[in-house]
Amino acid sequence: MEKNETIQAYADRVMGVVNKLKLYGDEDYTEPKIAMKIIMSLPQKYEMDILALESSGQDFDKLTLGELINSLSTSDMREKNRLKAETEGAMFAKVFEKGK
Repeated sequence: MEKNETIQAYADRVMGVVNKLKLYGDEDYTEPKIAMKIIMSLPQKYEMDILALESSGQDFDKLTLGELINSLSTSDMREKNRLKAETEGAMFAKVFEKGK
């Protein structure tokens, strides 16, 4: 996963690879297996979200790709909103300083 890539974009990229594999005859990829491959390849910033999934009693053998993406997308949105708020706060502080 690339540094600024969203979980949705990453999952789309992985599904592109899976679809190519299926096209070449490798039919061994079920949704839970793909979800686990995505989980295993995620960067450390998603560690707490994965632990929360485990703690909630989620059966990873039945985890769908949609459930995984929805769960992890909330983390992406929180991070995006936090960065936006920090930037707006910094800009406000800078404007306030100039007004003195």
